[in-house]
Amino acid sequence: MAGVGQANPGTALLTLEESYLENRNLTLKAVMHLYDPVHRDRVQFSGLDLPMESDTTTPLAYMLSGAEKRDGFFAKFDGEVALERKGLYLVYPYRKGKIPVVFVHGLASSPFIWFPMINELLADPKIKDNYQFWVYWYPTGNPITISAADFRDTLRDLRKTYDPKEADSSFDKMMIVGHSMGGLLSKLMVTISKKEDWMKAANVSPEKFDSLNSESKEEVKRVFDFKPLPFVKRVVFIATPHRGSNLAEGFLASIARILFVLPKGALHNVGKVYKFLTSDSEEESILPETYGVDGLSPNSLFMKVTGELKPEIPFHSIIGNSKFRDLEWINDSVVSYDSSHLDGAESELLIDSDHSVQDHMPTILEIKRILWEHSGIKYFISK
Repeated sequence: MAGVGQANPGTALLTLEESYLENRNLTLKAVMHLYDPVHRDRVQFSGLDLPMESDTTTPLAYMLSGAEKRDGFFAKFDGEVALERKGLYLVYPYRKGKIPVVFVHGLASSPFIWFPMINELLADPKIKDNYQFWVYWYPTGNPITISAADFRDTLRDLRKTYDPKEADSSFDKMMIVGHSMGGLLSKLMVTISKKEDWMKAANVSPEKFDSLNSESKEEVKRVFDFKPLPFVKRVVFIATPHRGSNLAEGFLASIARILFVLPKGALHNVGKVYKFLTSDSEEESILPETYGVDGLSPNSLFMKVTGELKPEIPFHSIIGNSKFRDLEWINDSVVSYDSSHLDGAESELLIDSDHSVQDHMPTILEIKRILWEHSGIKYFISK
């Protein structure tokens, strides 16, 4: 993982080339064999087929501790730091034939929130044999639509790089798991949007788009015109505010805007994309959503357009509930049930949790169940 101290697990096997019983000097020749425990769990030695020891926890802990020491609290709000690390990263080296699962973090967070879950998932031999895990890092201070457009381009490039010609391959069964704002990015990978929808919501005439130069038109279409990515076949939403969060308004939102530092040039790009959505009439003018937190407001332009979008593929919802009451009162301290719920889900699970739902074992077990289902493996829960 570039810039964060990539560490991969390895299992070492030391074999002697001569018998210590016949060499009284005890100076023995030996060979050190290194194996990748993510892609194999057995080793052949002296005609025997033996289970191989492995440790996937230590490399993940090493990467996490190193990043925490370097970054600190305020780095989560620094768009320049996130921009340097922006991109899609393999947790372990790529292996053709395994289904990609992409994890997307939320606001003021990082991919490291997924490591406890990934570590637990890798402990399941069936999941380790069938899947490979990726994490996506992005500047969460940027507008959600622009982050989603960048994510979409990244996934397309990934498909071309690793599996350019294969049809019906494992790569074409990709699954995305998103937490909070990451769930909103994930949803925009599997839904349909047209720039006309945004113009209508902003009370902007078609002539406004026609007046843009060719470069701006292409950028507007990249951000607001999109279809589901054909190789993404399933998505999981964890504590996702599909209809926004009230915390994105008022005092807390103002503090967030002060803390967030947008990458250099971001304001120019935001202005170029959102300029055509600003009505000429002052009464109907919509303030460009400069920060990612602005899009999380229930009254934002983003929510007006995307709030009721439904994935075109099977999807699942995992929802936090810090207060087990009737549905009208369910929330995870950040997102209400009304915002997290989407009709038509293959499954919906309520977890006794605050907004950090991804940390809880019932969530991990549910992700494990969904992975087994996605790969066609029967999943059994012992009673």
